Amino acid sequence: MSELFLRKEGGEYFIYLLGKNGEPRSNVNIKIKVMHRKFIKFGEVNEVLTTDKEGKVKLGHLKGCLGLNANVSLYNIDNNWMLYMNDEEITYP
Repeated sequence: MSELFLRKEGGEYFIYLLGKNGEPRSNVNIKIKVMHRKFIKFGEVNEVLTTDKEGKVKLGHLKGCLGLNANVSLYNIDNNWMLYMNDEEITYP
């Protein structure tokens, strides 16, 4: 059992693939799809990245990106995240 986690550190985004006890899952392919504000649907930017020994992949700043999809077929994981545009805060009533 494993799960993906999105983390923002110093303005850059990282995805972590961790086991149920927090152990890193290294050398695993993650298929990344990005939705950019210039393209309204997922899949305009596709990459396959491999986790390092800490179970993470570096995505960078992701400027102009509205959403992110990550798929790990090995563990049957498919996650979507919506990102804030230009670090705007979104508030709900």
